[in-house]
Amino acid sequence: MPNVTVAIPVYNGEAYLERCLLSVQSQTEEDFAALIYDNASNDSTREIAESFCRADRRFTYYRQSENRGPTNNFVDALAASATEFFFWLAHDDFVSPNYIEELHGLFIDYPHINLAVPRVLSIHEDGREYGDSPWPDGMPADRISRIDCLLRKAPPSWFYALWRTETVRDAFGRAWSHYPYGWGSDHLTIYTQIIRDKLAGTNAACLTQTIQHRPVRIRPPVKHMVELRRLFRQFCLEEAMQQDFTPGEMKRLRPMIETYTSHRCYGCRKIARRALRELALSLVGRKPNQDSMG
Repeated sequence: MPNVTVAIPVYNGEAYLERCLLSVQSQTEEDFAALIYDNASNDSTREIAESFCRADRRFTYYRQSENRGPTNNFVDALAASATEFFFWLAHDDFVSPNYIEELHGLFIDYPHINLAVPRVLSIHEDGREYGDSPWPDGMPADRISRIDCLLRKAPPSWFYALWRTETVRDAFGRAWSHYPYGWGSDHLTIYTQIIRDKLAGTNAACLTQTIQHRPVRIRPPVKHMVELRRLFRQFCLEEAMQQDFTPGEMKRLRPMIETYTSHRCYGCRKIARRALRELALSLVGRKPNQDSMG
């Protein structure tokens, strides 16, 4: 039985899906199961996925009867996993051939970890490099300093790293029950392992993420931003207080959590700027959500 499941949630992914699936099929570690979860696409996603399933029995295709939204599609794929290790792979991303082998090896080298993370390379749709997020070199020996380093450097794409299956079910479930929003829940899921010091990384494996440029989204109103910040911060503090930190360590952690909340969710300055903008727009008779500048 395979030891690793890769789940590929997809909706209308014909432009990138074949590249993604080829990167999975080309893994040096051949013992895996690949689950393609189609969220009721209306393009050629089904044909592409089924062609891989016919050629390679490690691939299985599931099609939702109706679009269940991205989060439910991700959760359904996770629920279907029957292996010890698991990772999601977005249909427009791809991984290096040694991705599973290198990340799985970290669990052998560091048996205490629950999450093994790669280097993350971000590219534009035309292939130009957008950004690079390597695993930090020279991690501090002190636990709190190590947590601080990871809180500052962890990209949201570590959500797509290799997890112990039961850990990610628990971590994502806790994060989502406290903070039921797609935006930011990836950071909170990763945070559960950073604060426990239960992850390791390697730059030998690489996840390449495609940055698709979409129209500017409508910004949430100030009240919603304040609530998101409150929930995000509260979850981080509660997770920290459940650990075995000394009072002195918690004193060091609190400003780190405040900074993490501001960087990964909404900072007080950003909320204040948005409040002033809402006020200015109201004075000239425009609705805040009509303004695309945010």
